[in-house]
Amino acid sequence: MIVNKKPGEEEENLKKQDLLKRRKTFISINNLDTVSNLKNEKEVQNKAKTSTKNLETKEKIEKEFQKAKNKQESELKNSEKIKFIANFIVVPLIIITTALTVSNIFLWLNKPPSESQIKDKLDVLIENNQQISNNYVDLENRHNQLIKELNPILSQLSNESQPTDLEIPKPLADSDNWLGNKETRLVWIVYSDPDCYFCGKIHTDMLTLQKEFSEQLSLVYRYYPAINSLGEEYASGLECINQSSENDKFWQTLDWIYQNETSPEKLFEAPNSNLNQQKYSECYNSKETRNQVRNEIQKSKETFGTKWVGTPTSVFYDSKTNKSYIVVGALPYNNLKNKIQEILK
Repeated sequence: MIVNKKPGEEEENLKKQDLLKRRKTFISINNLDTVSNLKNEKEVQNKAKTSTKNLETKEKIEKEFQKAKNKQESELKNSEKIKFIANFIVVPLIIITTALTVSNIFLWLNKPPSESQIKDKLDVLIENNQQISNNYVDLENRHNQLIKELNPILSQLSNESQPTDLEIPKPLADSDNWLGNKETRLVWIVYSDPDCYFCGKIHTDMLTLQKEFSEQLSLVYRYYPAINSLGEEYASGLECINQSSENDKFWQTLDWIYQNETSPEKLFEAPNSNLNQQKYSECYNSKETRNQVRNEIQKSKETFGTKWVGTPTSVFYDSKTNKSYIVVGALPYNNLKNKIQEILK
């Protein structure tokens, strides 16, 4: 079917279509702007929300920081208070307490003992002294009993003493250690050890008898130390002191050794010594002194042969008969005196 159109109608329809297209385009553009605006608004809102949260977080952080700062300042103030208290209150109190404690201890230590304490101490001392006395008495009784048992044996040995066949070197005026007149008829030669108890015991009797028979008896000391004794060391010290003096100090020093417990290294402390510690030590440790003493000891050993006869060993040399009488051991005083009288008859 053919429709006849009026002139201009087609042009008008084109205009309408163009207008519709424009309207659609405008609406689309408006819709896009609206959508874009909506998106931007949401972003803004989100950003606002985020900013609000950040602001709240920041405020919270600032509050926490301020709280920690206040706490630190408070602790600092408290520490300063504690330091003040420690420096100006506690320390002085400690010092005062310590001083009072020390003072009390000092007073307690220096407090005079009470009567009961003094009595207790005296009782203890008396008891100890009594025990010591009892021990001494017991030892003395045992000693006396031993002497009683030995006296018959020693007396028998003394009475049976005969001139010895041993060739005893005669006393030498220049080399031997003499006490008394060197021209006496009887010379008591003792082979002894400075480090020997029984030698010290007979030593006192020898000095007493020499004074009693001074016109007829003189003494000579020869070294004859026992094995494992300090006789050689004592002999070295004796020689040093004796050589340091113009006067003969041998017997005085020997007497001091027997009466005092002292070591060979300290013989310079003897009252008759002219040596100080340094000079004494030089002489005492010198090879010359030791060799001299060892030579004298060797001579004593050669006198009695290889068998050691014990110390003290006494030899009574009678210059009138040119005979020697040997006595071994520390005989009692009366036995020794009887022996001297028997020889001098």
